[in-house]
Amino acid sequence: PDRCRIELSELGPERDETRMLRAMGWETANIHLGTRPAARDVLDDLKGRKADWLRRSAEKMVAITLKDWEMWRNGIILSQPPSNQPSISQLL
Repeated sequence: PDRCRIELSELGPERDETRMLRAMGWETANIHLGTRPAARDVLDDLKGRKADWLRRSAEKMVAITLKDWEMWRNGIILSQPPSNQPSISQLL
């Protein structure tokens, strides 16, 4: 569909990343809720989560992504992720 990359540096000094990300998340949720069979499952799942689950998960994902990038930059290659690194499903 129609999409374009948003460069934060182009938003100007009054940019509001939190507001923009919230709007993007809202639209993503609309797509999932528009799929009738999935809507009930999504809503039931969200009811069981704490209010800050997405922010906490995003912060964990940023940390893991940065660590992965640093390892790549330093030429460290692992055949399997470290045992102390959570899987994507554990983050959510």
